Amino acid sequence: KQFGALQPDAARLVLSGEADIDALIRTINETHIYRFIAKPWDRIELLSSINQALAYQQSLVENRRKAEVWRKNHPSSQTATDDTPYRILLVEQDEHLLGMMSRSLSDESGRENLYVAMQQEIEPSGGAKNFRCTVETFRTAHAALAHAQTAHCDLVIAAQKLPDMDGIAMLSKMRQMQPDAARILLSSDPDKAALSQAINEAEVQNLLPLHWSSYDMRTDVRRQAWNLYQLKTAAIGALTLRDLRTRH
Repeated sequence: KQFGALQPDAARLVLSGEADIDALIRTINETHIYRFIAKPWDRIELLSSINQALAYQQSLVENRRKAEVWRKNHPSSQTATDDTPYRILLVEQDEHLLGMMSRSLSDESGRENLYVAMQQEIEPSGGAKNFRCTVETFRTAHAALAHAQTAHCDLVIAAQKLPDMDGIAMLSKMRQMQPDAARILLSSDPDKAALSQAINEAEVQNLLPLHWSSYDMRTDVRRQAWNLYQLKTAAIGALTLRDLRTRH
């Protein structure tokens, strides 16, 4: 985590035999690793991952070049500035949960101080900017991907379980379409294989294990508040890190 603050473009790999899913999720969210390799590792897998990681820094530069070309060709779809809201694309099949999350992300209360604090933590010398966002919601992966073909987005948040496509596969496609957009995966029951796939294929910046059932969503106010707070914190953190990477 400290190395990432010093050199954010450097690719980071984690080798771990830790079976604790909570610990692995914390590692993903705090270090934003490029690859996760389980111990005992396979030699070919390790060498392949290192080779890909060494190419990662160059791909960052190329991704920024593509993003700049996109912005020049789509002047009305500029990346967020002080006067431009972030564009968040949210994909979840449950209509009630989709509306709840969308309203939470759009709600400005209690968000400004958190955003400024994250900016200062990541880049103390950077100037603070206002946080504003618009949220586009979709219940299927194909609808979200079709929208992304013509509209720029800064952050994509997708549930792992979607009616027409796995959320990890959708985020992987989104990474190819809009390489400068941050990506967050929502999963109610992540396992080690899903974590590895989310990092290695979709390169997600955060994985949120939102544990709530349909009953919880409608009756447990404290569970709702905590999950929505985690969502908002993750979204602001992902956007702040995205700004740091695309700015340099």
